Amino acid sequence: MGPTGIDMRGSEDRDMIEGGDTPRASAQDGQERRPEVLEREVEEIRDNISGIVGELDRRRQELVDWRLQLRKHGVLIAAVGASCVVGFGLTVAVGSARRRRRKQPFAKARRLRDAVERMIEHPELVARPHPSIGRKALSAIVTVVASALAKTVIRRILDATEPEPALLMSSTE
Repeated sequence: MGPTGIDMRGSEDRDMIEGGDTPRASAQDGQERRPEVLEREVEEIRDNISGIVGELDRRRQELVDWRLQLRKHGVLIAAVGASCVVGFGLTVAVGSARRRRRKQPFAKARRLRDAVERMIEHPELVARPHPSIGRKALSAIVTVVASALAKTVIRRILDATEPEPALLMSSTE
């Protein structure tokens, strides 16, 4: 049996459970089923499916009913909300404490000492050359040319996909 009390096994097993010791006669036994028997089985199946659909509908309505979810899971929602507020508060508190600590003279001296040590260990990284005016101008020119080229290509593609206006006018006349 399934979680909703519905038999999920084959029809012979269901027939054995519902009908007793022997399964109902079927076309496999060589006997033809009468229309009344078939109608009854179809009605049973229809009733079974109606019950399943009703249960699914009830669960769907329950799932989207936010007031019901709030009543059911109010403690959990409150705990999650409170932990978010506490986490945000801790983040703000730690950030402000770090800012205060970084403003102290000893912290500034420590950062200066670390910077001097890095400068001594890697002097090539101290004064990285900035791009010259010529390189900046060249990159600006390349950017303008590339965007103009892209705009031209896109315009040609769009013009190729649109029908000719003269063709539209002649087809409507």
